[in-house]
Formats: sequence, structure tokens, C-alpha cells
Amino acid sequence: MDFEKYSEIFFKRFRIFGANPIYKKITNTKYPGSSSEIVQDKFSLIIVVCILVIYWCGIVMSFFIEHKGNDKISAISNIIQLILNGIAFSTIYINSMVKFRCFYNIITGFQVIDENLQGVGKSIRYQNSLAISRSILITFGTYLLFSITFDCYVTVIRYNMTPMWYWVVATLPSIIYSLSLLQAMFIISWISTRCAMINSILRLDGRAKFLRNLPIVPIVSHSNSFKGNMKQSLDLITKIYTIMSDVCQLSQIIDSFLGPAFLATITAIFAVTSIQVYYIYVTSITMDRVAETSGFSIWSLLVSLNIVLMNIFLVIALTTICERLNHQTMKILQNFSEMQISKEVPAELSIWLHPMISHMKLTAFGFFSIDYTMLCGFMTAIITYLVIFIQFYSIDPDHGNTNVIRGVGNTNQQVQTSMKVGR
Repeated sequence: MDFEKYSEIFFKRFRIFGANPIYKKITNTKYPGSSSEIVQDKFSLIIVVCILVIYWCGIVMSFFIEHKGNDKISAISNIIQLILNGIAFSTIYINSMVKFRCFYNIITGFQVIDENLQGVGKSIRYQNSLAISRSILITFGTYLLFSITFDCYVTVIRYNMTPMWYWVVATLPSIIYSLSLLQAMFIISWISTRCAMINSILRLDGRAKFLRNLPIVPIVSHSNSFKGNMKQSLDLITKIYTIMSDVCQLSQIIDSFLGPAFLATITAIFAVTSIQVYYIYVTSITMDRVAETSGFSIWSLLVSLNIVLMNIFLVIALTTICERLNHQTMKILQNFSEMQISKEVPAELSIWLHPMISHMKLTAFGFFSIDYTMLCGFMTAIITYLVIFIQFYSIDPDHGNTNVIRGVGNTNQQVQTSMKVGR
């Protein structure tokens, strides 16, 4: 099995959700030796356009649903969540359709790198990778299905907070961007795995050890065996340098493909997480003073908590995988630097390696890097906005009125509806 067959099996699990494009390879029959042309599948394009049109019609219709609760913060937050989730949902689909050639270049790039790695004695066990990816996808899909079912039960069935179509509009983006981020994590982990294999060669291969053990001062006379070992070692390093150049180029293509989705998705996750943390606060201080039928209950608290935990998990997992890639590339640079100490190793082999690796960082469309610094800012901003939300919640005179909390008519139900459905 080569990477093309492996990727075909892997990506079809996400393709049904629109996380990656559908394209066709057209071979020119007049010129048998010519390369295949990649074209967009028109049927899938029509389906995506129809889905987006229907979805945004649902978003517009949701603005006319009456949320008569006195909590203005919750009403505004609800609209913000819907719009940002809609933008993330649309960006993932549009980016997947527009950059289908970029996606194809990613697949061919991995295939070239794997073929070159086989030339230096390293090969990928695709069957094991498929088994691991299948188990991860089943586990994640099971938890996602459980979360959706629980959310639907609490929001639609138990408390009848919202009609089913509105719940679908509010929930669908989180399903799509969760699967899209999972697919992105796999792609980044593939790059990281190949960088780890390169490091393994540079540290453990006998030809690489030969260069590392050379003296700093060049040897005056060389024996034939020394010249032979030197030639083999330099040939290996030249091949590794070529592979690393392909890896750097591939990482830039991946950054170009994933960047827009990262920007829209992480922005939506940040907004939704901040607002849901605020909802957890409001529900936790209110549910003991009202009846369970009001909607402020342990069930609604668990729904918000589940959304927060899922979003935080996605961000932490993504940044951890990106940091692992950065760590592997820095180790490659360090290994090349150790070999460069010897005067026997030509400087031109690694002179361009540092600037290439410095451009390997994955970003959110160039706005910020996906790393632990972003994660720290993400968590700090959520806490900051929670404090601001609480201050506005305390200032609002409606929250000081016990009639609003204890309920006049169906006010509590309406407040909770505006708080829970838009995420």
C-alpha cells in the first residue's frame, strides 16, 4: 500500500461531512505521457452551495425567533455565536471547494516524501496507521454522537427550549468544525511523524554517526576506507536535506490549505467557549432558586460544560500537535548543526536549512501561530471575558429583580432559551 491508497481510505471518512474536497483526475488520452489534470467535481459544488444557502436562510430566520427574556447579554451572545459558527461552517466548506488543487498537492507531497524515505531505509506502516486512525475516529465520533444526542435531549425534548430546525442550525457548525480540526490534526501529525523519522536517521544511522564523530580540524591524509565512508555519509545527508526541503514545502502548502479554516474555527471556538462559560456561571447561581421546569437545571449546566470541555480539548490537542512538529524540526536543525561542526562537511548542505525550517510554523491564515503561546492567550482571554460578563450581569438591573429569577409567567424559560441554543 502506498500513500495514495492510504489517503483515499482515510479521507473518505471525512469527505461525507465536507471536510475535504471531491475532485476528478482527467488524463489526456491524446498525449499518454502527459500529467493528469485535476478538476472540481461540479455535483459536490452544487451540493455545498445548496447547503450553505439553506443554512444561512436558517440563520436569518433564527433572528426573528422571539427571545423575550430580560437577559440582554444572553440575547446578544446568542446572535454572536450563531454568526461566528456560521462563518466557520461556511469557511470550511468554501475553502475545501476552492482549494481542491492544494489538497491534491498535499497528497502528492506526502507520497513523494514517503518514496524518498524508503530510499534511505525508512518506510511507513500504513496498515498500522489506518488501524490507529480508525480507533481514534471511532472514539471521537462516539463521544461526539453522545454529546449531540444529550444536547438534543435537554434542549429540544426535555425542556422544549427551541424547535428542532433551530437546534440543527445552532449545532451543525460545531459538528463540522470538530471533524475538520480532527482531520487537520491527523495531517499535521503525519508531517511530525516524518520529521521524527528524519531525526531517527540523523541520530542512529551509522553514516550519520560517522559525520558526527569527525574531528573539528580537517584530516590531512585520507585513507580509501575513510573516503568511501565519507562519500556514503555525504550522500545520505544530501538525500535527507532533499527530503527536508520537500517537508518544508509541504508544510507551507498545508498551512495555505488549513489557514483560513483555522482562523474562522478558532475564532468561533473562542467566542462560543467564552459565552458558554458565562452560561455555566449564570446557571450555577440560579438553578438552586428556581424550579427545574424553568430550564436552569443541572441538565442545562452539563450541556454547557460539555461544549466548553469539547472546545478546550480541540484547542489543546491542536496546539500540542503543532508544538510537537515544531520540536521535531528544531531537533533536525540541531542534528544538522552538530554535523556542521566538522570542517569535512560542506557548509552548503545546511546553509538554507534554518530559513526553511523557520517558515514551517502553522498559522491561522498568517494572523497568529498555532502554538502554546496562542493557547495561553486563548485561556487568558476567556477568563478576562468571563469577568467582564459577570460585571455586566451584576450591573443589569433586571438581574437584581427576584421576579425575573423566580419567574413571572414563562420568563425563565425564555431567558434560558436565549442562553442555550446558540453555540
